[in-house]
Amino acid sequence: MRNRLRRSAREAVRNEYGENVIFLAMMNPCEHFSTKMPKFRMYAEECFLEVLAVLDDIKEDEKNAPFNLEHRWDKIYNDFRDLAGEETEQKELELATSVVIYCVVLLLTFTEKPLYNTLIIRLMGQLDEHGACIAELNDTFMPNIYRMDIEKLKVSILDYMRSDVFLSDEIEEMVEDVEDISQAPSTSKKKTGGSETSNLRIAPGKETSMLVVLDTMYKAGWFVDNKNNPVTNKKKTIDQILQYAFNKTNANVNQLLNAAYKRNYDVTSYFDELMDKLPKND
Repeated sequence: MRNRLRRSAREAVRNEYGENVIFLAMMNPCEHFSTKMPKFRMYAEECFLEVLAVLDDIKEDEKNAPFNLEHRWDKIYNDFRDLAGEETEQKELELATSVVIYCVVLLLTFTEKPLYNTLIIRLMGQLDEHGACIAELNDTFMPNIYRMDIEKLKVSILDYMRSDVFLSDEIEEMVEDVEDISQAPSTSKKKTGGSETSNLRIAPGKETSMLVVLDTMYKAGWFVDNKNNPVTNKKKTIDQILQYAFNKTNANVNQLLNAAYKRNYDVTSYFDELMDKLPKND
């Protein structure tokens, strides 16, 4: 968490991910513990982002995850301390850190993946080392978990850890966009005395096929950054293309792509239409 989330950003996170099973698993318990942090007040949305950041680090480099998590409690605590006001007591920061680590442990437990057992043991050791209130954490989180559909939670966390989606990056980008909008002065949609917004639009019914094409170009390595290195964040890349080329923001990129790939018909039909327009060699 590079910065505390403003109210507008927290609302955006809850609106976008309020039905996410992982978020629902931790929302109420996190809000309970938030009341025990009168100065720091870590909100559920902030905890959600912190937990996803740890999970995403594990996904990104599973081989080195045990090493990368070796001092994760300390790292999160130090980040929180830098963000907190001078009047914030140490015990509030310790509680906030313990809640994040506990949530990670809880979610990894539901994966039942042998590789993650080492990570769970390591993180539990960090909680114990820093005197975390394990009993209170269990008593607060577990009733909420049992009220949920546990099988649905297991499937959700397993699917997430197997996917190439990094929600912490997506949320960070969304937060930046929301806060930029909330802080920007009101301007007209069309600039004067400078460049105008694009007049291009995606034809009705072609948005999904456009995303499939862009997704394929991304996977083929056609997009690079200003240093000529392949880009590594698909959603950000496609979002930028849609925004600057077509004035389209907040596109449900992942949802639309997942829906397209799950349909009964072959997605190559999208490319057949383009192939018909290529020049034919005689």
